Amino acid sequence: KNIVPWAVPAVWLSWALLSWLIRGQSVEKRARRYLENRPKNLELMHKEKVNDSLVWLRFALPDGYTTGLTAGQHIRVHAPNASQGHTTWNGRANLEHVPSTLSRSYTPVSAPDATTLDLLVKVYPARPDLGFPDGGRGSTYLADSLEVGAQIPISGPHGYKVYNGEGIFLLGQSRKKAHRVCALAGGSGITPALSILREMRAELKAASKAQRENFVQEMFIVHMTQQAEEALPKSWYEPTDEVDSALACRVKDISTSTLPATAKPEARTAGRRALLQSAISDTFPAPADDLVVLVCGPQAFVSELSQPILKELGYQHILTMW
Repeated sequence: KNIVPWAVPAVWLSWALLSWLIRGQSVEKRARRYLENRPKNLELMHKEKVNDSLVWLRFALPDGYTTGLTAGQHIRVHAPNASQGHTTWNGRANLEHVPSTLSRSYTPVSAPDATTLDLLVKVYPARPDLGFPDGGRGSTYLADSLEVGAQIPISGPHGYKVYNGEGIFLLGQSRKKAHRVCALAGGSGITPALSILREMRAELKAASKAQRENFVQEMFIVHMTQQAEEALPKSWYEPTDEVDSALACRVKDISTSTLPATAKPEARTAGRRALLQSAISDTFPAPADDLVVLVCGPQAFVSELSQPILKELGYQHILTMW
């Protein structure tokens, strides 16, 4: 019954190696989150115009760090205040005329384990003809003034997690398991939908074949914009590193510019409602217990337009994101 001196350490080593393999190397994949509630400077490494209203900004993170942000959370960019000292801005009283900097919130479109922080920023240029002579404060600075190589303070994460992984969404105080996810996005509300798509694909890629049936397998997106040119290129839904993803994504873009021109508010609302309802019927699967619908966008789009339509069509598991 003599024990070889090196036998016990060898057993410990073997057990540790086996545990590491079973866990899928989870310890090694748990990279550190760089952002904190206090602002930290990040360097802009890439800027690209996506279309007439959106610009893509990519910020570098230090080696060994990731964004660490999950779906439902956002960051705040702290930018110089172009309206400082101006009592009015865009023809209205300027409530931000005192501070030298201001913060604007954005939902990253990069996955939680990404080593860069990617933002899609909707740009509000100066448009005197539309009663917007001064333009947006934060978006104009980010799109026109912030140069590649420059740094800007960013803080986060802010907000609450709405996705707990493996298809589990937080709906109010309850948790809902989904195998299919739909997203109804208005304008720049497409960014939370992209964030969730990135996260679900990242976790599916890391899962073994035997585990994949526990994850979301399909996503369906309807994106409503004012102009057709504001729709995202399909490459944003199928980037080169996700082309072979097991999570399929079907996208339908619709634009209110296709509706007949009318000055009556009730007619415009009815036209938008009919357009959106038709797109939902054409794109989304029928309501089911394992299906969750995300609604992302301006409050009027979410509460006054989308939610009534979804409830009328029988969808029950609805998650709203402003």
